[in-house]
Formats: sequence, structure tokens, C-alpha cells
Amino acid sequence: MKYSSKLLDAVRILVCIRMNSNPEFTSEDIAEMMNLSPANVRQLMAKMKTAKLIVSARIQSTPMLARPDDQITLYDIYRTVEAGKPLIRLDRHAGTRPDIGQDLEDVLSESLSQVNRAAAREMDSITLRDIVNRYRERINGMHTVEAIAE
Repeated sequence: MKYSSKLLDAVRILVCIRMNSNPEFTSEDIAEMMNLSPANVRQLMAKMKTAKLIVSARIQSTPMLARPDDQITLYDIYRTVEAGKPLIRLDRHAGTRPDIGQDLEDVLSESLSQVNRAAAREMDSITLRDIVNRYRERINGMHTVEAIAE
């Protein structure tokens, strides 16, 4: 099964935007920093603009968050870039006998729906601010460890 990297790429883009202090910061800068294709970055940013997660001034192309980082959740980002796809999907290629297959598929589908609802609730409790703060703590801790080692 191929997994999508859209959510992680979108979060990385939003973290770059949130932590940016350069007034001439562009999608090309983000692509270079994240080692992503500029076309993919622009495509994800277009989705995030449509969902009103980011904005950019008409005069310049510098992206900005459309609302405070504590009002953007991981689930908001997921819904934006994955367009409502369930987090975990049932593979309908059942290799079981037909008389067993449909009942098992139904039970698995109900169970996965329960897992998806729980995951969505958890993702909705994690904000972009949480991610940025944890990232800052991590990089500040690494610099402290490097300074001590020197």
C-alpha cells in the first residue's frame, strides 16, 4: 500500500511559514528548505489557501497563516490536503469465501470507522502551535547539548 505524504508535507510547509521572518519568503524558498518539488509545494499551498489556512498579499507572494496557529489543527490540515479520505481505509480485496467475506468486511468497516473517528478527535486536539513549540524545544535542546559538548 502506498502512503500519502501530503499531510506531512503540508505540516512542514505551515511550520516554515509560521517560523518565517523574511518578508520575501516564497514557495520556492519553502521547496528548497524542505527538499520538495516546487510544483508540489504550490499545489499544497493552493489547497491551503482555498481552505483558508494561509493567505498571501496580492503585492507580494509571501505566504502567511490565515488565522492564529493555535486555531489550525492537524485534522484541519489533513482534511484540506486529503480531501476527506479516511485515515485508514479498508482494502476490499478480501480473499475469504463469499459466504464469510461480506460479514467480515462489514465488521472490519465498522471497526475502522471507529478507529478513524478516534484518530480524527486526537488530530483535532493537536494544533500547529503545539507542533511549532515542540519543534522549537527540540532544536533549542539540541543546540544546548551541542554547546555543552564543545
